[in-house]
Amino acid sequence: MPGTTWRKGDMPEDGSVIFVRVVRPYRFKIYKSNSEEFRHGKKGRWQQMNEFGGWDNCEPPTGFEWSIELRDSALPFLSYAESLPKSGR
Repeated sequence: MPGTTWRKGDMPEDGSVIFVRVVRPYRFKIYKSNSEEFRHGKKGRWQQMNEFGGWDNCEPPTGFEWSIELRDSALPFLSYAESLPKSGR
């Protein structure tokens, strides 16, 4: 949305429709070379970080702006997420 003014702070509480930009970590998880998926020619799958710091499979994040550079500012969060016990998924 070129020319859009993105605001911070209080949002209108008058019934107005607003749009919110959301930043969420995604990764492309590559299949292991001995996996059935890899043997069938699939390279990997998209995943998004869930609220517990784990990763859930998802559709490719098409239609979104993306950045690798944000990883540096997200490292403390990603490190924390990696330190959490795995949820058994």
